[in-house]
Order: sequence, then structure tokens, then C-alpha cells
Amino acid sequence: MELQTEEILRILDELEKEGCLRLCLTGGEIFMRKDFFEIYKAAKEKGFLLTLFTNGTLITEKVADFLKENPPFSIEVSLHATGEETFEKVTQGEGSFKKVLQAITLLLERNLHLVLKVTGLTVNREEILKIRSFVKELGVPFKFGESIRRRLDDSEDVFKYQLSEKELQEIEEKDTEMLKEREDRSVNTESPQCESGFFTFHIDAWGQLQLCSGNRTKSYDLRKGSFREGFYQSLPHFPCRFPKKQFTFKKEEVIPIETISSLS
Repeated sequence: MELQTEEILRILDELEKEGCLRLCLTGGEIFMRKDFFEIYKAAKEKGFLLTLFTNGTLITEKVADFLKENPPFSIEVSLHATGEETFEKVTQGEGSFKKVLQAITLLLERNLHLVLKVTGLTVNREEILKIRSFVKELGVPFKFGESIRRRLDDSEDVFKYQLSEKELQEIEEKDTEMLKEREDRSVNTESPQCESGFFTFHIDAWGQLQLCSGNRTKSYDLRKGSFREGFYQSLPHFPCRFPKKQFTFKKEEVIPIETISSLS
């Protein structure tokens, strides 16, 4: 069973006590939770720097007005295509394209900080540069994702939609800014350093504390233990395929900076 409201509020109290600075609320779809406004307000009052990840389909006038009155640091919305047919091939949701365009309009009308992002897929590869141009015209930040993650049950069937490295490079070489971002990312690819478990962490919808949303191989149950115990004593020892950065401070001096919490 997913975390109940009171359980999430307790975890937020523990995060605040340990000095967590940034909080990213994601899903699933965050606005599916009937208690989202209550959770959001509690997090806002605690002073977290809030980022929202949403597919945009549930952003109504009421939601947009609420966010205007209680603005987050940033709102990131996935824009899979500039045309309805391709967009809904990705989402598998009839009517989702029009809902997302409406959400973008509502958020921009309220001058909220919006970021539009897309993951390159075999389904939308011909749309990537069109999306880039569309976003540039809107004058908002753009993010291009290159990799696909396993399903929550760890199945890998989704990788059939993954673009090859060559295909990704060919797309990015056609846009100066995207190419520059690619070059910047490639600087440390030979020996990536992971900060998960030291400064960042992930809490899923069932209260499982993990290294990140892409590594759920081991968890610490926040329903049975405290965040402090999980973060300081368990998380640093969880398996990760990337080498950990070497830090000179004592472990008790580490302050958790960011959590990505799955709410639905």
C-alpha cells in the first residue's frame, strides 16, 4: 500500500530535521493523489526548494492557480512530440496531447518556471528537433533525455524503444546547443562518479529509501525505521554500478541535499 498522508508528513519532518534542502516530487503522476495539495503545502512551509515532475495531463485552472499562489522552484513537463499522433503513441493516452498543451499554456500564463523535456525514442526520433524548436520559441528551458530505465518490476522490454548512441549523436549534431550539452556531458563519462547515498537519495511511493530512482535493488523501509538511520547507516552501503566519490569529511558531517520522492 502506498504511503498515507500522515506517513509522508512524518517523513517530511525527518527530512527537515536532517537538513535536506531540495525536494523533487514525482510519480507516477503527482496530481493523482487527492492529498497532493496538503503534502505540497507542508513541504513548502518547511522551506524545501521544490521541483515538480508531471506529465501535465491533470493540470487544470485550479491546479495552476494553486501553484501560482504557492510557486515551486521549477515544474518539469514531458513533451514527447509536437503532433498528436506521435505524442499519444508514446503516452498511450487518448487526449493527452491536448491536455499537455493546455497545461503548458496555463503555467506560462501564470509566469511559473517551466522546463519542457523529452526522451529520445524510436517512436519520436523525427520529432526531437521539432520539439527543440517549439520550446525555443516559447523561451523556456529544454532538457533532452537519452536513456531509458527498466520498469519497476526490473523488466527490460522497454529498451526496444532505446535509440542507439549513433542515432542520438546524429540528432544532437544538428543543433548547436544540444551538441554543446552532449560535449559537456561526455567530459567525465569514462569514470562517472555517483553521489547517491551521500547527498542524494530516493523515496518511493511505498516508503522505501533507495540510492536513486534508477537503482531499486536494495531498500530501507521508512515505515519501520527512521530516515536518519536509513540515510547514514544503510544507504552508503547499498550496491551501485558507479564508483562513489571520495569525500574527506566525516560521515556524520554529511547533509542530505536532495530527495526524489515518488508520490503515486
